[in-house]
Parts: sequence; C-alpha cells; structure tokens
Amino acid sequence: MKEILSKANGVFLWVHLVTRSLLNGIKYGDDVATLQNRLKATPPKLEDLYAHMLSSIEPVLMEHASRLFQIYNAASDVDVRPTVLELDLAVTATYVEAMTPIRSVVSEEEIEERCDKMISYLKVRCGGLLEAHDRMDTGWEANDDGEDEV
Repeated sequence: MKEILSKANGVFLWVHLVTRSLLNGIKYGDDVATLQNRLKATPPKLEDLYAHMLSSIEPVLMEHASRLFQIYNAASDVDVRPTVLELDLAVTATYVEAMTPIRSVVSEEEIEERCDKMISYLKVRCGGLLEAHDRMDTGWEANDDGEDEV
C-alpha cells in the first residue's frame, strides 16, 4: 500500500488503475512476488500508464480496439453513453441487417448473451481503458432501466 501511494504521486486515477491491475492478478492467482513485480512494472506517470495499457493489447486485436474507441468517442462527442447492448449492436452491425425491412424479436437470453460477450470483448480488446459498469452501481449515474453502460 505504501508503494502504491508513493508511486501515485497524488493521482487518484493512477491508484484506481493500478489497484484494478493488482486485483486482477489476485483473481488469476498471482503470488505476492508476482504482484510486487506487477506494481514495479507499472509506470509512475499516468500518460505512461495509458501507453503501457495500450501496449498490452495484442497487435492482432488493435483494429478491434480502435473501432471500439472510435465508436465510444463518437458517442461521447454527442453526450451519449452507449449501453453495452448498443455498443454490441454498433460493433456487430452489418449493412444488410440494417437495411432489412423485417425485424425479428430478440429474446432476453440473447440480449444477455450479447451483453456478456461484449463485456468480455471490451476486457480483452481495450486493455482496461474502456470497460462496462452497471448504471446503478454507487458512483455512477442512476438510470431507471438498470442497463449496463460503457
């Protein structure tokens, strides 16, 4: 904890990102030495940490990450926070589906599967720079529909 506070240099976002990385390490079974190495390898400057997070994205997935960032950025430009389902639809949309005059009803199970898949998709492809949160979680804007939001 002392090392985290010392390296953070008063930047709360840095602490949040590093703590999340360490918690992921614990989740995946890292021992104490590996957790310490993970912390030592973390750049102390926020900009360098972002670059480090971007570099952790597999090169083969970089095009996917870029598309996700661009979609989210475009939505943010018009003050829209897309839900996980909306982001999934934006990523998987095809011209043919969009132009089909007949619409099919999607089951709740399929919606849940698509959302779960998109949450995993975000974790793997965005290096922790873009992630989903439930709107009803403490600290996030409340919304009556309770949908996950990116």
